Amino acid sequence: MALAPAGFVRFTSSYHMILITRRSKVAVLGGHFIYHSEGTELHEISPVPAGLAAEDARQKNAFLSVHLSKNFYFRCVSRSPSRPCRSCCEPG
Repeated sequence: MALAPAGFVRFTSSYHMILITRRSKVAVLGGHFIYHSEGTELHEISPVPAGLAAEDARQKNAFLSVHLSKNFYFRCVSRSPSRPCRSCCEPG
């Protein structure tokens, strides 16, 4: 189960979404909880054209060698101060 999206990345021509799957609370800063990413997943959201599959796989493997679970920290952000972020701050 994904807790929150961490971002999007584009390789040769395909887009992928990075999802945070596990997190731990590490601090409170200005009344906001700061979390450490304990696990992430990469999900393809657009197909890879056949002619670019090898290059796309090479770039994806290079990206996956960066371990976001080692040094990625985040906080939940809500667009409305009256409605706090519920997707990642509270277990579902």
